[in-house]
Amino acid sequence: KETWERHPFDEKASFAEDFIWSQVLPKEYRIKYVPEAAVYHSHPLRLGYWAKRAYDNGVFVQYLENVYGLEYRWAVNHNGTAGMRPYRKEFLASLATHAVRCFRMLRFLIENGYLKFIPVFPIYWVLEQYYYRKGLAHGLKLYGKFKSPFHERPQP
Repeated sequence: KETWERHPFDEKASFAEDFIWSQVLPKEYRIKYVPEAAVYHSHPLRLGYWAKRAYDNGVFVQYLENVYGLEYRWAVNHNGTAGMRPYRKEFLASLATHAVRCFRMLRFLIENGYLKFIPVFPIYWVLEQYYYRKGLAHGLKLYGKFKSPFHERPQP
């Protein structure tokens, strides 16, 4: 508790404040996994919830990068789609990343018996991509210049 009081979580972060904390905590501190600790963690299986979460994720990627100079390791990617010709290799790498992620999600649904969600998965995927990019654009306006060659700072 004493460590947390001296080094509190970033309350401005929309989520993953524990990730930020783990990155900015002084090096003399170590975070240890405690297998006996119980945590209840749940996400509802509603499209509206996941659309908002994808949007928040996009905003958070910008926050993390522009406020802390850190990369959010769980981010899908933060490359846009405009101006792909000069960046074909990056686009293909991004496409491959999306394909792998898509197949992993489908495998998860099948292995865990969530077969009724498979027909909804394409809708989820499109919503996630749309709202994530919308969040990136809003985060860019809020937190500063994005460093990707795919985006230019929006004009007010």
